[in-house]
Amino acid sequence: MTSPRLALAGRLGRWKEAAPDLRSPGAAAFYASAAIALVFIFLALWPQSVAFFDPTVNDLPLRHVPPGHVDEDGGFHLLGTDHLGRDVWSRLVWGARASLMVGASGLVLGGIVGISLGLLAGYRGGWTDRIAMRIVDAFLSFPYILIAIVWAALIGTDLKSLILIVAVRGWVEFCRVVRGQALSLRERDYVSAARAVGATDWRIVLRHILPNTIAPILVVAGYELGRLVLLEATLSFLTIGIRPPTPAWGSMLSDARNYLNQAWWTVTFPGMAISLIVMSANFMGDSLRDRLDPMLRGRTQ
Repeated sequence: MTSPRLALAGRLGRWKEAAPDLRSPGAAAFYASAAIALVFIFLALWPQSVAFFDPTVNDLPLRHVPPGHVDEDGGFHLLGTDHLGRDVWSRLVWGARASLMVGASGLVLGGIVGISLGLLAGYRGGWTDRIAMRIVDAFLSFPYILIAIVWAALIGTDLKSLILIVAVRGWVEFCRVVRGQALSLRERDYVSAARAVGATDWRIVLRHILPNTIAPILVVAGYELGRLVLLEATLSFLTIGIRPPTPAWGSMLSDARNYLNQAWWTVTFPGMAISLIVMSANFMGDSLRDRLDPMLRGRTQ
């Protein structure tokens, strides 16, 4: 019987194997991206710890003050203020909570639906696979931004509705990738052996097929997180996303676009935040794919 100490050592060894080696070419990108993602997660969870101004309070005498401005009350505006005198840093920090909450929630919901449907279609095959793929093809035949705009106009743009709209965009890629993996894995010898000894379909899918799709799921999750954050920012930019006065990165860009020549910082910093979170998600997905995929592991070491 394996001791708890040996079991813990085995788990740590597997995580050490999956983590990129510091000497590998992609290690720097992975750890830098992970650090950026952790910073944004911290800002989203505890914005009040680093934002010292109310992001919704207007102060017109302080409109468009540049980054680093100190007001008469001693308040330090790190990234300046916008056209209504609101502190850009505080709005950026609180906007991280709204944008990442919508993107991450949509990713989780879409991932659950897409992975489940992909496993079902790929493992069962036949008419189940054909129906699922026709749904996917029909969904991909329309530009989703138009669907999202119409849907937002019909069901509203409160937080729950916005998460649902984003989640509907996120399930398709999960479904296609997992379905392709399941089609390949169901023909492997270990799946045939499990079936021969009487394993149920549920056990085969959950024990033998799903764990072997983790690497592509992580890659898709990285790309989809960035894509869904961009979708939320687009909807907010079009004023059908997060409702004012709640700050969101897209609405900050929308408010500042008319003042680009007067106050460059009101556009630059929200745009940088969106770019950083998208790039960090993509880099982490690629790095984990390279480490977890046995066919690619040797190339990255």
